[in-house]
Parts: sequence; structure tokens; C-alpha cells
Amino acid sequence: MKIKSLQGIRAKFFLVFICSILLATVCIIVFQTMVGSIYSDVTELEGKYSFIYFIIFFLLTSIFFALLSKTMMKRLEEINNSVKKISSGNLGVHIPVVKNDEIGELAANINRMVNRLKESIENEKNYKK
Repeated sequence: MKIKSLQGIRAKFFLVFICSILLATVCIIVFQTMVGSIYSDVTELEGKYSFIYFIIFFLLTSIFFALLSKTMMKRLEEINNSVKKISSGNLGVHIPVVKNDEIGELAANINRMVNRLKESIENEKNYKK
């Protein structure tokens, strides 16, 4: 299964990262606009607090990135939990394939592997009879 480059997880993480930066930038601009309407000496304040702006920007970017990438990480956790169940011998586990990206391909391949393991076990049982 070939994955289109725009559907891949790398592209999604990059898009989430860019969106995080843009959202943080918008928040900083809104904050500066609000401060500018309150204080008339905004240029002097910006000079004094540019490091604080950078820290706020970094924190906002990190928070937005964590929130936006949460769904992808949740899918990986679901796959990890399913693989743990499979490794303990539960071959009745089926991982839902939600999207056609690398995570979806991984889920589909694990499902195929489980089905083949079931077939191999059945063939072995039939052979022993």
C-alpha cells in the first residue's frame, strides 16, 4: 500500500507544527494589540519584554503542538495496547484502520499478521489430527 506524501504522518506532524507556530503567532499579535491599546509606549515595552514574548511564543507553540498531535498519539497508543494483547496470546484482537496513512498501514499489517497466525494455528491443529 503506497501512501501519498500529503497523507503521510510526517506531513501531518509538519502541518501540525506549522499550525502551532501560526496559532502562537496570532496569540502574540493579539496580545501586543491589546497591550498597545492600553499603553502608549508600546515600543519601549516591546524592547524590554522581547525575551518574555519569545518564552510565551515557545510555550504557546508547544501547547498547540501537543494538543494538535494528540489524536495521532492516541492512535499509536491504541495500536500499542492491541499489540500487547496479541503478544499475550489474544488473537481475537482487531485494530480499526481509521486513516490511510502510516499508522493505518501499520494497523492493517498487524491485522493481517494476526489473521495469518490464526490460520497457521488452525493448519497445525488440523495437521495433528
